[in-house]
Amino acid sequence: MKSFILLDRSGSMATHWVETIGALNAYAEKLAESEPKAKITIASFDSQSFDVVRDGVKAKDWSTIYPDEITPRSMTPLLDAIGKLGGLVKGKRVSICILTDGKENASREMTRDSARGLIEQWKSSGYDVVFIGADFDAFDEAGSLGIARAQTMNTSKDNIGATMTAMAMRATNYAKTGDNKVAWSDEDREAAK
Repeated sequence: MKSFILLDRSGSMATHWVETIGALNAYAEKLAESEPKAKITIASFDSQSFDVVRDGVKAKDWSTIYPDEITPRSMTPLLDAIGKLGGLVKGKRVSICILTDGKENASREMTRDSARGLIEQWKSSGYDVVFIGADFDAFDEAGSLGIARAQTMNTSKDNIGATMTAMAMRATNYAKTGDNKVAWSDEDREAAK
């Protein structure tokens, strides 16, 4: 299995950046327990750049990301970032997690329709596509991109760690079963509040 996390590093993420980076490291550690050969790619984005922070690192070989390795800044070109992630995503069993704390506000290359089309391609390929929104109503944004409510999670920035631990369990289930339509559990949603 390959796991791709698209991380919003826009300026509004600054208030909980340490927690967010810790949550990504915890995700990799948890995934290493059950799927040590899973390959993890973390790509961060803002309106200044799209950067691959970790590229296909096996969960068992994870090297810690530190909060100063990438820092929050600028705006949220979510649609453009989805398009750029599309250039990286390939494989038979792929888990994609979009993690953001706000709506699209700065894209110049991709439209909502083209981003939605790419996500539809991923889903029709059997990929597990998840949208996690921190401290905003993620359902509208995810829905506009064609991601179902069952695969969308609202979380508090204070609970990103619990949400990413649940994401590791979800990715493990997907790796074992290939089921990309599993809904978040009530327990996961409660822990994310």
